[in-house]
This record gives sequence, C-alpha cells and structure tokens, in this order.
Amino acid sequence: MAYHQRVGIVRAPASRTRVRSWPQADVSEWYLTALVVLCAVVAALLCLLYVWQGAKILDLTARREGARDVAVARREENRLLETKLAEALSLPIVSRIARETLGMVEVDPCNVRYVAVPADLDAD
Repeated sequence: MAYHQRVGIVRAPASRTRVRSWPQADVSEWYLTALVVLCAVVAALLCLLYVWQGAKILDLTARREGARDVAVARREENRLLETKLAEALSLPIVSRIARETLGMVEVDPCNVRYVAVPADLDAD
C-alpha cells in the first residue's frame, strides 16, 4: 500500500497559536504627523510674530506722538523767544537800556564837533 503524503501548509490549532502584533505605523503616517506638528509650530510662530509686530507698532506710535508733542512745545517756545528778541532789539528798548544802564546821553544834533585826525594815526 502506498502512502500518500499530503503536501501543503499544516496549521496548528488556534489555541496553541500566539499572535504578536507589533504596532507598526506606515511611513506615510509618520510624515503626516511630522507635517501636522510642523504646521502647528509655524502657525504658533506666525501668531507670535503678529502679536509682537502689533506691540511694536503701538510703541512706535506712542513714541511718534511724544516726539510730535515735544516738537509743538519747542515751536511755541521758539516763537516766544523770537518775539522777546525782537522786542529787546527794538530801537526804543536799546535806547532806554543805553541811558539807564550804561549812562549814555542823547546827542544834540546841533552841538556836533568834528576832530581832525593826523595822517600817521589814521594808518593804525
């Protein structure tokens, strides 16, 4: 009698089989996760940049307004000083200061005498 041997896969009973399943993520899943994290980081950085720029703009605006206020005050002070200078250099004020402070007197135009200067003194 000839024995026939069956060729094929022999399976063990289910109770004896231990199946181990290792969590293996597909490479595309890792790339997708990295891409999502990268996008989140970029979005957060853009938000921080937006907030920083807003704060910087507010700071520069405040500084500009402060400089404008200082410029207006300086212009007003300049106008006041120009007015005082014009008053101080007017002929009546200069004449009064010359008489009161320096002791000068006004000359009578009829009482003018001319002095001849020698030539040797004229050269100096």
